[in-house]
Amino acid sequence: MKPSEADIVNTEKVDALLSEIDAAPVPEKVKKMLRVCAYRHAVIDFEGMAEYYAHANKTVQRLMERNALVIIDFDKAVENGFVKMTKDLQDIYDKNTEALKDAE
Repeated sequence: MKPSEADIVNTEKVDALLSEIDAAPVPEKVKKMLRVCAYRHAVIDFEGMAEYYAHANKTVQRLMERNALVIIDFDKAVENGFVKMTKDLQDIYDKNTEALKDAE
């Protein structure tokens, strides 16, 4: 069964931050920046996202792939830079783990 959009993305914190930003006495260009940054607080249910993808039309599926909400095609993931990001994170983890072992 296809989950609803509300079931897979929780924007409660985003919505609260947007209200606070809109009410703040700061310049509009600052508000614009803060609004964009507020969306990092959205909580995504990736299992639900995968189910949603399975029921979506081709256009929505393509957009979900471009947004890295699902990774179906490894070559496209490389093309879009997501595999490199994962490798970079693994390298950082490995360096930190090695440093911790050396400190023991």
